[in-house]
Amino acid sequence: DTTDRNLATVASGASITAGSNTSEIDMDGYRHVRVYGSSSVNFGSFCLVNRASSGGSDFLDGSNIFSASDPTGGSNYHFSAVFENTGRYIAFRNLDSGAQTVTLYAERLR
Repeated sequence: DTTDRNLATVASGASITAGSNTSEIDMDGYRHVRVYGSSSVNFGSFCLVNRASSGGSDFLDGSNIFSASDPTGGSNYHFSAVFENTGRYIAFRNLDSGAQTVTLYAERLR
């Protein structure tokens, strides 16, 4: 049922430097998020960032890490992850040692 979902583009071919966050997503009315997309880096990692207020302090949970990979051994690095009971505002932080060019979508779920 699409009334219970809402898709947001977080990054579209954007270069996210090491230790930096993507744009922020307002989760008002939604409790869960499914994130998916692609990265220019094999095993490039991101972590969910929770915030209590827009532009507020970042709260990182080391258990909320997802990485891009290509199981075929090629160079199409994709990822998908689901996070439940997120904060009101979220973003994703590049945990890789270098910049990643990513296309990232977030599907907000009730």
